[in-house]
Amino acid sequence: MTSMFPDDDCRQLLLRKGVYPYTYISNWEVLEETSLPPRETFYSDLTLEHISEADFNHAHTVWRRFNIGTLMEYTLLYLKTDIVLLADVFESYR
Repeated sequence: MTSMFPDDDCRQLLLRKGVYPYTYISNWEVLEETSLPPRETFYSDLTLEHISEADFNHAHTVWRRFNIGTLMEYTLLYLKTDIVLLADVFESYR
């Protein structure tokens, strides 16, 4: 994780469960949007709940700190973080 995200402040933002509007992403055009969608779009079909205000604020902080320009960039950061954290877990147990 440190090699992928050398800035400690930015890395700390990614060391928790990410926030992502799964059901909002319904087509490719949505990924071209240039701002984080409204909090209501972060509804989980699995838990049948909306995210907390704190989680939504965290998503906004990540968007700003990583200079995200589109929802596609946010998606790629979310996926990259997920993969790197999983790889770190595997490396720890090797």
